[in-house]
Amino acid sequence: MDNTPMVLIFLGVFVVTEGAQQPSAFELSVWPPAPVVEYGGSMELNCTSTCRDPDARGGLETSLTKKPIGNGTGWIAFRLVNITEWRSSPLCFFQCPEIKTARASITVYRTPERVILEALPTMQVGKDYNLTCQVLNVAPIQNLTVTLLRGQELLHEEMLLSASITKAENVTVTHKITARRRDNGMEVTCRAGLDLRPHGQLFENTSLGVRLKTFAFPDDPKLQVPDIIETGTDTTMQCQVVGVFPSEEAQFNLSCGGESLEATVRAQGDTVTAEARVSSLTAGELNLICTVTLGLKTKSATRTVGFYTLPPPTLNTPATREGENVTLACDSPGVEPTNVSLRIRDAARTLTSGRERPLRFTLAASEEDNGREFVCEVEVSVMGMSAGKETSGKLSVLYAPKMDNASCPSDQTWEEGTEQSLSCTARGNPTPSVECVKDDVALKIGVPQPVTRALTGSYRCTAKNTQGSADWDVSIHVRYSDPDILLITLLTLGIGAVASAAGVAYYMYYRAHKIRKYELQQASLKKAQELKRLNGGGMANHV
Repeated sequence: MDNTPMVLIFLGVFVVTEGAQQPSAFELSVWPPAPVVEYGGSMELNCTSTCRDPDARGGLETSLTKKPIGNGTGWIAFRLVNITEWRSSPLCFFQCPEIKTARASITVYRTPERVILEALPTMQVGKDYNLTCQVLNVAPIQNLTVTLLRGQELLHEEMLLSASITKAENVTVTHKITARRRDNGMEVTCRAGLDLRPHGQLFENTSLGVRLKTFAFPDDPKLQVPDIIETGTDTTMQCQVVGVFPSEEAQFNLSCGGESLEATVRAQGDTVTAEARVSSLTAGELNLICTVTLGLKTKSATRTVGFYTLPPPTLNTPATREGENVTLACDSPGVEPTNVSLRIRDAARTLTSGRERPLRFTLAASEEDNGREFVCEVEVSVMGMSAGKETSGKLSVLYAPKMDNASCPSDQTWEEGTEQSLSCTARGNPTPSVECVKDDVALKIGVPQPVTRALTGSYRCTAKNTQGSADWDVSIHVRYSDPDILLITLLTLGIGAVASAAGVAYYMYYRAHKIRKYELQQASLKKAQELKRLNGGGMANHV
């Protein structure tokens, strides 16, 4: 049992009774004054005084296990072992002859055993999430600083200076963050720092990194598909989401009537589109569903589509003769009569409509009806909407040939020496053959041929087909002109006269030119002879 307190009481009494007679002064200190020791560790404590009395007594009052390790004049040293008390202040005392005391304040620490940063779920952009860090079994927490980092960016730093807990505890620090697109893929860490300076050192421990994953899925998917689809046909079903991030991670499931469809997915920016081919061989209503999953969100779009069966309608346009009545029949076999309406129309208007099967329309056939196009339309009602098909046909009206001045001009004038072809046709069904004859000689129709005076005359043109024949007269006039003998004679005489006049003029010009040239030559010769004579006579006289 430690009897130090009793010793101090005794020494105190002694100081009181004796100190008044022999007062003295000395200093007492403890080293180190603020020791830092790990939980369960050991340390040395030295009590030192300025007292030089070799008989002075000193000691250490503490509840810790102590062992004296040395002493001398004015000092005494102890070793404290297995320190497990979180708060301890050993008391040094010395009597010289009075008693003085000095305390050491021991800081017992435990480094962070583990630092754990809790994983975060996939975070939706714009929403808040708690970032939680746990520091396990650390003391003293007053010296603890917990730092949360996003990459190298400081998110939060917390110091627990005001904590009053003295033993080792688990510390939890929570910080709220708002998810951002740019946080996707970034790493967050938690760092715990136990700072015991200046008497001790800085101990740090860092958690494993947590990779952030963010997503944006603001809008519901949009499903585009026709409201009604014909059975046996392929139709594109398109599902699109806008504003998603990261768009390449969006997962689609497209189904028709509970059966999954093979989809093609493409992303462009923050828009993702999935397409699939949808079809059904049976009529009825089916649900088309597009389900999109991104992050922790799943959204769906559903459309009810009506599949219907509608074969092409039939249109009966029998051949008829001009003047006879003909009945057109429009029908839609294979469709329930209650859902069907029929219509017969031409290019200009609707001729008749109704629900009776078949729908009929009668008209008196004329030449103008030949080749006339009629359309049979069928329309069914599916889920309050209409779908239709149509078939067209042309009416054939048989009639005898007909000719007039428009198709076969009765007067045609040609120029002799040119190439011309006879223009003459006839209306009729079947298409008539046409022959034009003069004096039992047929003139080819539509074939270019040289024009001579012999083609002049009246031709009987006859058109024939299975319905009858028609005749038409055509007159061909050939324009020509004979040579004018008097004009040719006059032109010949005129040309001769001009040639004679030109000859006489040339002769006169030639004669005058020659005579003039001769006269000049004679004068020049005469002058030369005269000069020669004069020169010859002079030389003779000189000799």
